[in-house]
Amino acid sequence: MKRVGRPSAAQVAGFIACSWLLALVAIWAVQQVHQDLHEHNELPPILHWLRDAAVAVPLAALAIGSAALLVRFAFGAAGPGPGRGRTAAAWLAWAGIAAVLFSLLSVPGNQLHGFLFGAEEEQIGWLQDALIDGSIVLGASLVALVPTALLGAWAGRPAATRPAAGQPSGPTQTAPAGTSASPAFAGFTHAGGDR
Repeated sequence: MKRVGRPSAAQVAGFIACSWLLALVAIWAVQQVHQDLHEHNELPPILHWLRDAAVAVPLAALAIGSAALLVRFAFGAAGPGPGRGRTAAAWLAWAGIAAVLFSLLSVPGNQLHGFLFGAEEEQIGWLQDALIDGSIVLGASLVALVPTALLGAWAGRPAATRPAAGQPSGPTQTAPAGTSASPAFAGFTHAGGDR
C-alpha cells in the first residue's frame, strides 16, 4: 500500500470543519425531534446544541476519517496525484459512507448523552429509539455532506476544466497549476501532489 504523506494545514482545517459541520447539522436535527424531552440541568437551546455537537465531533471525525480511508482504498486510481483530483463518484461515496458511519456511531452516542446529561427517555423501546435517531442522523448527515462532496468534486477538477466566472464552459488549451481538493481530509492540495 502506498504511503500517504502528512496532511497539509488546509487539509487538517477542512477535516476539522467537516467534522464540526456534520456534528452541528445532525445534532440540530435530532434536537428538533426531541425538543419536548428535557435534561436534569436544562441549558439554553443554543448552548445545549453547541455542547451536544461538541460531544459528537469526535464521532463525526471518526466517521469522516474512516470514510476517507475507505474511499482512498476503493478509488485509489482516482485519488489525488500530480495534477488530478478525486472524481465526483469518489466524493459522493465519501459522503455516503461518512453519513452511514456517523449514523451508526450516533446510536451509542445517544445512549452516552442520556447517561452523561440525564436526558428524559422516550416511552418507546431501545431498538425503536435507536432506529429513529439513527435515521434522523443519516438524513441530516446526507444533507450536510452531499453538498460538501459536490463542492469538493467541483473544486477538485483541474483549473482548466472549471469555467471562469462569466465565461462559457468548455476545455482550454493549457492546464495551469492550481489547487485541487481531496476528500481524504476535505481540504485542498496543490497540483503536483500533497504538500
